[in-house]
Amino acid sequence: GILSWHVYSVMPESSSELGAGKDDEASGEPGQGEEVMAGSDAEAEAEGEDEGEASMEDEDEPDEVEEPEAPSEPAQSSSSSEDDAPITSRTRGVNMRGRIASQKAEHHRAKVEARSMAPYYVAVGVLAKPCAGEPGFQSEATSAQTTRRRARRDRSDTGEEPPSPQPVKRRRPGRTAAARARNRAVPQSSTLEEPSLDEFFQFLQCQVYMEAREVLSKELPLEDPAAKYMLPAYEAFALPKIAPERWVPFHQALGVHELFVIESIHHREEKTWDAKRRFLAMFIFRAHCKKDFFLEAQLPHLLTEEFWDSPEEAFGVGGPLEKSMREYRRRTKRPLLSQAMRMIPQRFMENDDHNLVRSITLRTQKLLSAAEMIWPVLHNEKLAAVEKCSQISALVQASSGLGETWAKMLMVCIDLAFPRLDLLENQCEISVSAVPPLRCLLPGKGPSNPKQALLELTGLLNSASSASSAAFWSILRSGESIVRSRYSKLPLMVAQMQTKKGELSSATVEAQLSEYRQYRNSMARTRCSMDGDAAMNLPETQRRRSSRTPSASLIEYDGVGNRVLFSMPTDQGDTVTFETSVAAARNRRRLAERIASLCFDKLSDGTTMDQVITFRDDLFRQCSDRTDVPEESEAWQRCRTSLRTKDPMVTFVWQAKRGRARTSFQVNVKSAGNVMEAERIARLCYVQFQAGSSKEDVVAYRNKLYPKPKYTLFK
Repeated sequence: GILSWHVYSVMPESSSELGAGKDDEASGEPGQGEEVMAGSDAEAEAEGEDEGEASMEDEDEPDEVEEPEAPSEPAQSSSSSEDDAPITSRTRGVNMRGRIASQKAEHHRAKVEARSMAPYYVAVGVLAKPCAGEPGFQSEATSAQTTRRRARRDRSDTGEEPPSPQPVKRRRPGRTAAARARNRAVPQSSTLEEPSLDEFFQFLQCQVYMEAREVLSKELPLEDPAAKYMLPAYEAFALPKIAPERWVPFHQALGVHELFVIESIHHREEKTWDAKRRFLAMFIFRAHCKKDFFLEAQLPHLLTEEFWDSPEEAFGVGGPLEKSMREYRRRTKRPLLSQAMRMIPQRFMENDDHNLVRSITLRTQKLLSAAEMIWPVLHNEKLAAVEKCSQISALVQASSGLGETWAKMLMVCIDLAFPRLDLLENQCEISVSAVPPLRCLLPGKGPSNPKQALLELTGLLNSASSASSAAFWSILRSGESIVRSRYSKLPLMVAQMQTKKGELSSATVEAQLSEYRQYRNSMARTRCSMDGDAAMNLPETQRRRSSRTPSASLIEYDGVGNRVLFSMPTDQGDTVTFETSVAAARNRRRLAERIASLCFDKLSDGTTMDQVITFRDDLFRQCSDRTDVPEESEAWQRCRTSLRTKDPMVTFVWQAKRGRARTSFQVNVKSAGNVMEAERIARLCYVQFQAGSSKEDVVAYRNKLYPKPKYTLFK
């Protein structure tokens, strides 16, 4: 209808102005245009009632209809006899259909006329560009379905053969319109540039820019043109990670969880809280990382003296914290875990809400137990920073369910609380995800030792003199100045904002390398339509999980005494040495190491030294000379018993190749007879998987290895 009104409004009155061969009927009056527009509205309303659910993508262009054989004068088509006849519902329906058919025909003629006259209007300058419905018009909102329908209509007019169908690209689920818009703004390319130090500096500029915009609500200028060019691709990578709280800024202290810990726990104005209580409260929050949950359900208990008499008991089954957490869940229906903590809780209770609360309380107890052992290690002045870092990591991983990721996450929080210790700067191991970009940025991939390679790259970054490096130091100086001014009353925050030019720490570089690797993979997908950046792939040997043994970094082999040793910190800040004889373990060093690891877990759970010695001697008696896997087999790292359950089992997950299906397998300790025998059977089954056996075959093999039950006849 709008199209028809436009055509009749701008059409010249004289048909001679249009040139020879033009139809005189095309020069209608404006009143006719208004009549057609009204008819078009009625048509749309009638079609909406008849068809119910019409495609929203077809609203910009009504479907083509064949011109019906309508009377020449619709307004006077009824006879006098028909006027005198009674009006029934059937008669009313017939009249309405006739009017609609007439309006459709008129609307169709107007569209055909508009298409034929549009080139003239463009030529004489009446129209600057084609209007909606005219040839050549391209609307930003035109859907793909409408475009395909127009192509089919044009082919039917010319008699062309339709092209072969093309595969339809499906949108990835979960992507919002805003995310698609950001990806469309990313400059497209068929190739991905090689990683370079300048590109890394540009990435760091975007990191500082984003944390200032999202955390401080400040827009910092990007002076580097290359960084401005990178910004759309960087936003496509970073913005989707902010809401789920998975984005890591340049300053880790400005992370959503770290900032809350610094502001609401370490610098909370609470006179009854000493340094240790704040330290334990940090671990309690880290068990779930939900700010409102901590403030409403847990903090009221932490402000009482009764809670600090025994924090672990307060989180016990049926304790005050569990009741308060259940009530919070029932009342608010809010999530109890941060989106960054993607985990499926173990099933303890039938009620899902109660089961979720129970899993959080149990995890909190584990973290509180670890915190109690970590506290004396932090204040032991006899230990160097490297030794403290190693022991803290081992103590965290000693708890069931707390692996290397938990150790690194807690290490960041501890380092922010005790910046003078430089724990992150002296950590022993480099994150696996930081190794690929580290090798790409170093000439010749750098030293083979990742720690030495990281130090070398840090030196190159601090001594760089390119334009991108100068722009990075400039925006970093501005960003840290804003943070110091905003959080001047938080000494721990101010201490993190003192980076001098040319003094980047290796811990900061390592954290940013991991983010840079994710950015490169994101850019490869959004800019080049690739699965990821091949240069950032992890080596096959590093894709597999490292050893889950939390005590592995503390266990040492003494070749002189033919024994395995480890040191365990005590509550008084001292350390005790525990030894395991290799000779008592059938002269097998691997068995001795396994016994030492199990004893370490017992000591970490609070078992007394006398009980652990008795437990160790019992494990010695369980060792046998039966067939076992080679000492260098991966099965020793994979097949380990967890003694923290009522029914201990040896479990492992087998995956033949990355991307293939994962197979869970377990060996029951009771069925095997004892712990050491269960681990031996599990190792042999693991080797069977490596040889290519199916799960059914391995299960049958395991059942043959189980000892046969002994039957006794009773009178």
